[in-house]
Amino acid sequence: MIRFASIDALYAHARGIVPVGGGPFLILLGGCSRTGKSTVAAELSRRFAVDGIPAETVPLDAWLVSLEERKPDSTVLERYECDRIVEAVGRILRGEEVRTPIYDAATRRRVSEAGGRPIRIRSGVVLVEGIVALALEGLRKPAALAAYVAVPDDLRRERLTAFYRDVK
Repeated sequence: MIRFASIDALYAHARGIVPVGGGPFLILLGGCSRTGKSTVAAELSRRFAVDGIPAETVPLDAWLVSLEERKPDSTVLERYECDRIVEAVGRILRGEEVRTPIYDAATRRRVSEAGGRPIRIRSGVVLVEGIVALALEGLRKPAALAAYVAVPDDLRRERLTAFYRDVK
């Protein structure tokens, strides 16, 4: 595994292996809750756009199972519709349009099955970000790059506290 000390280093590596005009090229961004996966995905997407490379982000939290449908002792993987994630990303990689479900973090419920922004890309980069991104073999296998996003524990704790206080 390669360790990247910054988004700059991660982007430089990704840019070096992304074929121009090819793809779609799959990059996975995984890690614990509140580590900045979405922020990293947004910044990578912005940088690819500046370089003229199309990029789409697939937020895996869209496939979280509603709170009332979870078993009380469910694992993290059981809280996601993992098979649907792999199927949707596969469709995106084949150039098909996918509309993600919509999950509301405040109520911890799925509010729409396919109401999200349409995602379709024929070449460029597909950034898949979420807690379970690196745990799903069906995503790891086609991925050209997988990165674990981490921050110091005290910063993550601050972010978690703020999220639960302000959102949930």
